[in-house]
Amino acid sequence: MSFTNDVEYRLKLNLHCKLMLAFRYGIAIEKDTVLAYFVGKLPTSHEADLTTRDYCKFKIEGKTVNTVIEGNVVVTARPKGIFQDRDPIAISHMFDSALSVSPRLYTMQEIVDWRERYLEKNGSITKDDFRRELKKRAPNQRSSEEILGLHDSFFEEVKELRFLAEMEALRILMEDPDRDFTKGLVDTKASREADRLRGLAKTEQTIMYIESPEYAAVQEKEAEDWLSSDEYKKEMQLDWDELRREILAVSEIKSELELKRELQPVFGAPFGGEKQTSHNNNTIFYHKDYIITGMFKDVRNDGWHEIHYRNATKRFITVTKQDFIFNSYKLGQKGVWTILYKNGNRHYMQLCNESSDHLNDE
Repeated sequence: MSFTNDVEYRLKLNLHCKLMLAFRYGIAIEKDTVLAYFVGKLPTSHEADLTTRDYCKFKIEGKTVNTVIEGNVVVTARPKGIFQDRDPIAISHMFDSALSVSPRLYTMQEIVDWRERYLEKNGSITKDDFRRELKKRAPNQRSSEEILGLHDSFFEEVKELRFLAEMEALRILMEDPDRDFTKGLVDTKASREADRLRGLAKTEQTIMYIESPEYAAVQEKEAEDWLSSDEYKKEMQLDWDELRREILAVSEIKSELELKRELQPVFGAPFGGEKQTSHNNNTIFYHKDYIITGMFKDVRNDGWHEIHYRNATKRFITVTKQDFIFNSYKLGQKGVWTILYKNGNRHYMQLCNESSDHLNDE
């Protein structure tokens, strides 16, 4: 491009040119163009003469700037004076690299201010000082989600999918014919498949609340609070007092065996018992003083089966749809097993241990 002396030209600037104007000449320009007056050509080497670039002097905002021009674009503002020394050249490169990563890390005026401090200190500020300052300004590192381009709701959606996988895992376990809770956590094909489903996409960000230690602690405390509460004790006392009144009312005219048979049954399962083991953090209890008095199996595959049992003061009727639980008990057997879920107020029938302790025929 041919330039004429003292003619005003509108030159284009990229970020690198703005930086070099600010650091090497103290000219702060944020716009992408600048008005400049052509002063003259600069001497160049033979190799430079063969390129399409021009080495020119321009007057920009009252200062003479040595530039490299290609067309009407300023390629760079060349250093002169102290800024040709090794240390300021290194600092200019560090500025260039930093702004390439984060263009808003410094404004052009801030770079001019930094240049003034550098000149005032007469070389006592070095590239190491700039490196330490740059470290303080460094933007926060991108998270793995930002790097992968994941949207904000990604992990919440994964949690929902993991919840569905948990439901499928429970279904597989409930239909597992090889499951035997009396033997603890037995490794079966179904249990392995359930564990695989529960482990899918399980990370710190996708842990469901029901899997967290905080949830387990809350549930355990709620159960302990209920069992130690005055309300629970009051209910147990009322049940005992009612049974005691019934016993006293008929004790004079009926034998102990007749009295046991005449107790009104409770639909459900007993509280208390001896802690045996646990399943999925739910405690399994053994009630050794209960005797199986009746077994009634529904003819429908999906029907409710009844297990009747009693001790000296109570009779229970527990229903279950699970054949494997129903078939694990026998008429006349002593001892039943229940499982306490985390809500702290519901017991359910559980598989029993093998037992040869049966009542004799009455």
